[in-house]
Amino acid sequence: MFDQVLDQIYQAGRWLNGTDLHTSIRHLLQTVGWVSPTIQSIHIVCITLVIGTAALLDLRILGWAAPSQVPAEMARRLLPWTWSALAVQFLTGGMLVLNRPIRYADNPSFLFKMLFLIIGIVLTLVLASGLRRDPDHWSSTPARVLTGKVLAGGSVLAWVLIVLAGRWIAYR
Repeated sequence: MFDQVLDQIYQAGRWLNGTDLHTSIRHLLQTVGWVSPTIQSIHIVCITLVIGTAALLDLRILGWAAPSQVPAEMARRLLPWTWSALAVQFLTGGMLVLNRPIRYADNPSFLFKMLFLIIGIVLTLVLASGLRRDPDHWSSTPARVLTGKVLAGGSVLAWVLIVLAGRWIAYR
């Protein structure tokens, strides 16, 4: 099963490699000297925004930061920044992948990053939806406190692993 998934990802990379979009992005990134470093810089600034905003909420739910802040209010203020920066990351990251789709499809660090990106997004959505339903959701019962802490800890771990995997992509 796992081998089939990897083969499908590799086939998708081969397909993307033959598209006009790949050719256009590759041409742009290779012929206009400032485009590639600008896209990479924007991608890095946005991961900082994503991690900074998501981790603040996670650390608050864990009880490790901002004890005077109400988690639901933090989510309301911070998560629009998270989702906006994530959208820009998908755009910039997509351009980088389209430049060399086979390289990324065959890179274990990239696949690891994508797996943990999905996990990080899901955990952040679960935490946020609980707070949207009830501002005291993750503090109303001992079971919810524990669940919130496990989810927030998993979220922090996922975002850290995303950054590490992102750095490892260049070396694989």
